[in-house]
Amino acid sequence: MVRPTHAVVDLARLVSNYRAIREHLAASAGAAPPRVIAVIKANAYGHGAVAVARALEAAEAEGGGVTLACADIEEGIELREAGIQAPVLVFGALSVSDLDGVFRHRLTPTVSSPSAARRLAAAAADSRCTSRWTPG
Repeated sequence: MVRPTHAVVDLARLVSNYRAIREHLAASAGAAPPRVIAVIKANAYGHGAVAVARALEAAEAEGGGVTLACADIEEGIELREAGIQAPVLVFGALSVSDLDGVFRHRLTPTVSSPSAARRLAAAAADSRCTSRWTPG
């Protein structure tokens, strides 16, 4: 038997929980609140990636800002086309042909190997884009 499931996300509570996480992390570190990455892949797990991104971006307009993460370039482009300005990290592996879209839409690709880093650096140079590397 199939049971229909319906979930509703209260964006105000989502923002409240997000802020509570940042405050807890800041208190633990004894420093300014850290930048938190909100993973909103798969349409924010079916709850509306654009709506969630807008709520978090608006909540952080006065603060250090939110970083968003998605599964693939298409999800990142959807956020940009909806007007989202926050940094967007793309988890999925990217082909060389995807890199133009990464640069054009100001997305941040993940790099999982030295060869991928070399391909990204070469594509960035060809596109006259600057690449910054953060190991970790």
